[in-house]
Amino acid sequence: MGFRYNGFSTENIIGTKLMLMSMDGAIDRVDWTDRENMIGSTTVTRPIPNDYGTTYNLPEFTYGLMKADYEPFSTEEQVMVEAWLTSPKRSSFVEIWPDGCDEPEDGSEIYRYFGKFTSTSYGLMSEGFYGVIFTFQSTSPYPLKHVEFTIDATLDGGRTKETTDPDTGETTTEVIPVDEPFIAPCYIYSDEWEEYVYPTVTISNNNNSQEVTITQVTDNGNVMGIYADEMGNVLRLDVTIDCQRCLLTDSTRSTVVSFKDMGWADVGSIYWLRFLPRRINVLEIIGDVSIKIAYDYPYKKVGGWLV
Repeated sequence: MGFRYNGFSTENIIGTKLMLMSMDGAIDRVDWTDRENMIGSTTVTRPIPNDYGTTYNLPEFTYGLMKADYEPFSTEEQVMVEAWLTSPKRSSFVEIWPDGCDEPEDGSEIYRYFGKFTSTSYGLMSEGFYGVIFTFQSTSPYPLKHVEFTIDATLDGGRTKETTDPDTGETTTEVIPVDEPFIAPCYIYSDEWEEYVYPTVTISNNNNSQEVTITQVTDNGNVMGIYADEMGNVLRLDVTIDCQRCLLTDSTRSTVVSFKDMGWADVGSIYWLRFLPRRINVLEIIGDVSIKIAYDYPYKKVGGWLV
């Protein structure tokens, strides 16, 4: 037995065929995803309910911390830990590594959750507090993986192309002018197959004070850029564009950059760069710039760091 769903089947979703079977309640399992089906009601004239999608119930993790030498907390240590966990009033990232007490080197498995610590309690013994028990509530049912990469489209760096003479086989390298598109294919990872990925984009080194455009060829050729303002001036600051939250900041001083500074006159036609998941996205860049792209995507590993 098998089935087909969402463009795949039990025969081809992974390298080995899957079998449809019944699993009784006696086996060990990890319950993870809990989604609420948002549908309307049915009537005589509406036998099929309206479908409004799904929402996730937010997961909570309750764990404890104790000192690696098994000694009780001093008063100063307890105050420091409590302030560390409870000072943020808004959600922020917590990064969890599964192996050992030491922070891992770059490239190790890290699970990032976005949320806040909602409660703390302390285990008490005669010598003092031996540990803190905390509850963390995440805004996502899955950990997030962070990806970032840089596209060097500067004249001093990557704005070059190689051509090979078909007769002699000789390869020559030439610089691509800033007013010609620099082609940058990039593969976008995501375990959320039906949602766009909205990155944070930092545009740096606009040395020539020329207009900069980033054309998302894969997304119907939509364009995001830095244009001349009403006075004909082009922004020379290093600007960070948060495409998910629609925010513009000066990346060197973290001050707000206005739409007017970007030369965005028609607010209704603003395009915020977005990527199609699980495929190569092709960007065409005009300008003498370096572009750093960063984004987070849900990593749908059931059990997170637990299994």
